[in-house]
Amino acid sequence: MEGGVARLGPTVDRFVIEGGGPLRGEVRVAGAKNAVLKMMAAAILTDEPVTLRNVPRISDVAIMRETMADIGFVWTDVDEHTFELRDRGPEWLFVPLEAAMKMRSSFILLGPLLARHGRVIISNPGGDRIGRRPVDLHVEAMQA
Repeated sequence: MEGGVARLGPTVDRFVIEGGGPLRGEVRVAGAKNAVLKMMAAAILTDEPVTLRNVPRISDVAIMRETMADIGFVWTDVDEHTFELRDRGPEWLFVPLEAAMKMRSSFILLGPLLARHGRVIISNPGGDRIGRRPVDLHVEAMQA
């Protein structure tokens, strides 16, 4: 932002506000992997088409798209960082082992699939092996 109203810090990790005038300008916020993966999973909860914008084109997003396509969801690319999701409407869902093993975040599909379809079969998630991250809390939440 210009005009002495606000300036970005050298590492863009903060805003420094100077003066008492109104703020003007634009700040583009990059899409975040952890946010978009949860939005993709949440889109399962509706039978309406869902459009997601500002989606980062990274491997985890591609794997989640592939996994959801394998279990019956249709993706339409609107542009490079925007796509639409539609559910083809399966009665119950089985998340293939190969898909679940590709990405740890695949387990976030459990809640929305269970809520939407009443039953789901999903393997323990794969993905990175950084530290111990059990899924017990997810399973206990589904049992409550």
